[in-house]
Amino acid sequence: MPSSPQNIYPVQSAAGKRLEKRWDLIETALLTPMESPLDIRRAILSYNTRYGDRWDFSALFHYFNEVAADSVERAIFFNQTLPSMARLAVRLPQLIRQPIPLFKQQHDRLITMSQEQISCLLANAFLHFSASKFSKDGIGIQHLPVLQL
Repeated sequence: MPSSPQNIYPVQSAAGKRLEKRWDLIETALLTPMESPLDIRRAILSYNTRYGDRWDFSALFHYFNEVAADSVERAIFFNQTLPSMARLAVRLPQLIRQPIPLFKQQHDRLITMSQEQISCLLANAFLHFSASKFSKDGIGIQHLPVLQL
């Protein structure tokens, strides 16, 4: 899980590379005000640096710079919706206390979640909290779809 203390991430600084708790990077990035699509990209890539050359944010840029450039909708998104989503997303450790199991085809599983937990997961998906490549049982999850903004 992104908030696991064992989830550490390499960070480049003037002093060289060092390892930091990924959750600390996520919280810092998301609790910093974002006022543009470039700020969203910068925040997401601050805790997903290895995807900087692979993830395409062009649809997000197009929408906010062309479609909703001077709209009330843009102001509401950056002043209300996005900050609320970020606050909800960083509540992940309190709302989701254990990893969510991956479901396999032809195997019945049941999971019960509140609307708040589901909302938190959706906010995390929008903000690209990526899972590790393999789960504890060794099942690869790299085939899961990647969200493109």
